[in-house]
This record gives sequence, structure tokens and C-alpha cells, in this order.
Amino acid sequence: MRTVWMVWAATAWLAGAGATGAEMTSPPKPRTVETANPSQRAIADRLLGTGRRLAQQGEPRAAIPQVQRAIALYRQLRDDRAAAYGLGVLAEIQGQSQRLSDLADTGRQLRAYGNTLGEPIAQMAAENHIALPALMSGEQELFATANQRAQTLGKGYSHNLTQAVALDQQGQMHAKGGETTAAIARYNTGLPFRYPLRDRLGEANTRLLRGEALTAQTETRAALADYGIARVLAIHLNRSDLRDGAAAGLIANYRETGNFWRAAELYQDRTGIALETQDLATAARWQRDLGDLYQHDLKDRERARLAYETALEFARLARNDLEVRESWLRWQTLGE
Repeated sequence: MRTVWMVWAATAWLAGAGATGAEMTSPPKPRTVETANPSQRAIADRLLGTGRRLAQQGEPRAAIPQVQRAIALYRQLRDDRAAAYGLGVLAEIQGQSQRLSDLADTGRQLRAYGNTLGEPIAQMAAENHIALPALMSGEQELFATANQRAQTLGKGYSHNLTQAVALDQQGQMHAKGGETTAAIARYNTGLPFRYPLRDRLGEANTRLLRGEALTAQTETRAALADYGIARVLAIHLNRSDLRDGAAAGLIANYRETGNFWRAAELYQDRTGIALETQDLATAARWQRDLGDLYQHDLKDRERARLAYETALEFARLARNDLEVRESWLRWQTLGE
């Protein structure tokens, strides 16, 4: 079962100054700003807006240069608050695209701005952004320091989103160490912080994380509940990545309980998601796995044959020799 990375809704800075989690749609008003070139600020605002829009459309690679240019212009204008806001946006996008080394550097820059400006929202966001790369690389000491700062600040300012993200990250660190009971306890504590915010994206992510830990403990019914809710939220949010993660968790648990027909439906769902993103090689892999399910678990050779043939077709279209070979070998076993 893959680990779901905590990259969604990780920026408390983007959630506004209060604990409501209402998203800020434009940079905060500057305290001190160079006004000699107002057109330069308009360009910076437009670049930042374009970057955010591209990120929301699932194009983080295209979004990053736009936001970086906006930050550079804000710095030229000596607008520290807008530059800090831009760094928060940049960090969120870097997390989305898994550019973790860049994320750590952006987090440190945001921390410096937050400390200089005395801006707690920037400080809280920075700690969670610094903690994430440390979490994924296993740097426990660095992670523990940043995570503790985030939790302390979040609690001190009653900022729900900061606390939820920090607790989820702490849960992930426990899970990486095999401490699934401790991980589940952190997810259980963090999840209620998301409800007042109506943070559906964050809730879906937490449920995926908790579902993974519950699966490791063979708490199948509870895991199915979490994955099922995460899938519904992912469909509502139109997030194919979360939907795919939820389907993977559901398949594993349905197979464990012998509900093979439901698992087969979800393999078709994963195939559809792969086709939506034009990933034919992945679509071939899910069809091949579906064929295995039909052949070995459901003893349905005809459906297995059809799935293998579909996998072979997708693999050929993808020009993926490995997938072609694997699908061909599976198909051949039915002729024996």
C-alpha cells in the first residue's frame, strides 16, 4: 500500500489569519510598499494569480515559474508581506509536485519573513513546510523540532488547520516507524480540527492515511469506512489522485474479505482514472491485475481473457515493451 504524502492543504498561511480556514484570494495589503511603479505590482499580482490557477488545474510545473516571478517583483517593491504570501503559495505548489528539497528552502525563507514581520500565520505554515521534507527523508530530529513548533503555534493561536496538518504529519512519522496505534491516535486527534473548516480535501487525505494504518492492523471494516468516505470526497472534489488512492485501499481490503466482485469494479475505476490522465501503461497494469483477479479468485476465464486482451491493447498503444510482455504472458496462460 502506498504512502499518501501530506501535500494537500499544508499551508496554514493560505488559510487566512483566523481559525476559520477561509482561503485568501489575493495577497495581503502591504505594510510598507514601494509605490513608484504601480504597474509592477499589478504584473506581480497577475503572475501570482496565474500561478495559483495553474496549480488548481493540476499543472504545478507550469505554475512554479509564474509564482517565482511574482515573488521577485514583490521583493523589488520591498513588499515583504506580499512576498511572504507568495512564498506560501510557492511552498504549497512545491509540495503538490513533490519538489521536497525546494520546499524545505522555501519553508525556511517563509519562516524568516514570518519572524521579521511578526506574522504567526506565516510562521505556522513555514514549520509545517519545513517538517514535510524531513518527514519524507526520515530526518527525525529536524522533523520533531519543526513539528513541535507547528503544534505549539497552532495551539497558541487556536489555528485548526495548522494543528490538523501537524498532527497528520506526526502520525505519518509514527506509521513510518511501524507504530500504527500511535499513528491512528494522531489522525483521530487531528481529524476533528478539519470539520469546522469544512476542509474536505484535508479530511480525504487524513482518512487515506488512517485507512492505511488501519489496514496494517487488519482493522478491515474501519479501513473500508475511511477509504469509502475518502473516495466520495475525492469524487466530489474532482481529485483523481485521491480517488485512485482510495480505490487502491478499498481493493486491498475487499480482497482480504473475499469481496472480489467489488474489487473488480474498483480495478475498472482505477483503469478509468489512468485513461483520464492518458496514462496507458498504468491502465494496462490495472487491467492485467483485474485479469489475475478474474482468473485466480473468481475462476472466470472468459473475463480474465478479456481483461488481459485489454491490457495488451493499452500496453501496445503506450509502446511499453515491459507491459506488453507481461500482458502477453498472462494471456498465454489461459491457452494452457
